Amino acid sequence: AYDRALAIDPLFAQAWSQKAAVHLLAGDSAEAARAVDRCLEISPSATECMWIRTFLDDQEGRCADLEATTRRWVTRDPEDFYGYRLLAKALLAQGRPHETVRAVLEQKWSKLAPERRQRAIVADEMSMALVRGDFGTAERRAKEFEGLIADIPDASEHSRPALALVHIYEETGRKAQAREVATAFLHRTDAWLPPTRVEESAILDDAVPTMLGVLHHTGALKDHELTRKRDAWLKTWEQKTSEGYVNYLWVNAYANEVRTPEDAEAAMAALPRYSPLPPFLQGPARSAVGHAFFVAGRLDEAADHLGRAVRSCTFLDDPIGHTRAHLHLGLAEAARGDRAAACANLKVVEARWPDAKPRSLTVEAARAKMAQLGCRAP
Repeated sequence: AYDRALAIDPLFAQAWSQKAAVHLLAGDSAEAARAVDRCLEISPSATECMWIRTFLDDQEGRCADLEATTRRWVTRDPEDFYGYRLLAKALLAQGRPHETVRAVLEQKWSKLAPERRQRAIVADEMSMALVRGDFGTAERRAKEFEGLIADIPDASEHSRPALALVHIYEETGRKAQAREVATAFLHRTDAWLPPTRVEESAILDDAVPTMLGVLHHTGALKDHELTRKRDAWLKTWEQKTSEGYVNYLWVNAYANEVRTPEDAEAAMAALPRYSPLPPFLQGPARSAVGHAFFVAGRLDEAADHLGRAVRSCTFLDDPIGHTRAHLHLGLAEAARGDRAAACANLKVVEARWPDAKPRSLTVEAARAKMAQLGCRAP
């Protein structure tokens, strides 16, 4: 369809941009790059084209290129808040000081309308606290965020603080609190409006499978109840999404919830129904897929997905998931016999959260494995 549009008007920049997005989702990064380059030749100030370029840079782990793209973005459109968010993400991924990242986020906040500004400040401060391993502050910010969106009917808005809280509680070993958040979220879902979009981001942002998984892992949901509720969620999404996105359902319904070998066995049993896996997976989704393969003992596939996840520029987007990916990659590489690669990834975990408050199960697991392997401290 975009080719037909471009045959009529070869200078239609938005058609080039959307064609690039189609190639990206189809896994053809080379064609996506060519299309987005053509878009930017025609319209150098087109932030939509730059947006597609950021996905390419992010997925391929080209964080310096992501920085260059987003600096160009904020130069061309300095009032667009989103460019500053992406610039902050690129800088953090390259190890720039937290103060620098926060200064960029402050520029983002200044571009937002007053009714959105406070929510953005609290959400970003929550993310930065997670980056530092300050789980106590992150917990307080997540609860504050919940209060700020109490009157918003959009379910996707409520997913973010709820997911942050359950991940914080799981990371710090507080299963009872995680169960309370999951129970409260699921009790309220019928009061909120479900997503109207049907693409991969809407599927992956839906918090229901995670909350069901929390209840299952904490003993509040039996195996058959989890299966029944998960199948109902899958049926709802299968009826409203399209063939191009349906395989993302496995990532959220199964891969995201793997904690035990039994979980991994169920995920692998369901995988043929949703194969092949989508070629376009952003960092958090790829981390989950890699972990599922790791627990299932499929080490080569795990190392491939986890390696791509840790190279992505998504630390700011998913601080806990990105850090766990380093742990899981370290464990996978150790199991494959590559001690140097294992130690390198485990040291990243230790270096990120050396003084986690309160405890970090990820750091504890990394330290234990480093001791076993004889890795020298970072």
